[in-house]
Amino acid sequence: MVRCVTGAIIILCHFLYINSSSAVTVGNKQASMLCQVVDKNISPINNKTKASALYRAGNKAFVKKHYHQAYEYFCKAHELGSKRAPVMLKKLQHRAKMLYENAYIFHASNPEKSLQMLKMVKGMVSPNNIYYRKARMLIERIESGNSAYRTDRAVENREEEEPSVATGGKKAKKLTSKEKRALENLVKKADSRTRDKKFIEAIELYKKAALLGSPCSPPIYLKLGSCYASLGKMKMAYKYYKNHLKQCPGSGYSQQVKRIVKQYEDFHQ
Repeated sequence: MVRCVTGAIIILCHFLYINSSSAVTVGNKQASMLCQVVDKNISPINNKTKASALYRAGNKAFVKKHYHQAYEYFCKAHELGSKRAPVMLKKLQHRAKMLYENAYIFHASNPEKSLQMLKMVKGMVSPNNIYYRKARMLIERIESGNSAYRTDRAVENREEEEPSVATGGKKAKKLTSKEKRALENLVKKADSRTRDKKFIEAIELYKKAALLGSPCSPPIYLKLGSCYASLGKMKMAYKYYKNHLKQCPGSGYSQQVKRIVKQYEDFHQ
């Protein structure tokens, strides 16, 4: 009888937690306190049963896109020996990567949306995960108002090894120090316009920057595509995303851009 009552309380405990909002509320605190009471003061339930309950709770949270809650449940289930929890943790890592890539694409044209996605990333992976660190750095850049593009070291090394490509398909000339400064200033001004939602002005500045012959670092075509997407001009956004893929095949964001391009092509078949 005690075991049945215990099981019922645990189910109620997890139900309260899953159906609460993602913010910290009184309901969440009460559910957490109830779980602690069950764990400490009532007849113990074997770890396998607890792990199974936590895994099911994590699945429900995952389906509802409550990724932070799902991550916590799967971690606890894994600690108790669940063999299925690591599979879902890997799925969360993959989802975090996709969210980060989306956030990066929109970080200049729609910083508010980008911040929401980046905060989700931080809540669904370990602080040791590479996309947790990338998300933290991009959040700092957005909040400080400095969204000027800086590639990761791995991407920079890869681009240095590959031949740079100009708009016309020819090898881009090496920029002088003066031209590099001019490019950086244009991109910074354009990024500032996108933060202010002045997308038309930003587009003009990005186009001027592209004329300097280095569309990949920073990824100007990617930024142009995001600006046009923010204006609702998906045909033009598609054009620049395609140009980005053509001119910058080694981009660290090629896979995400390919998915956007494919979605557009599938829709307009």
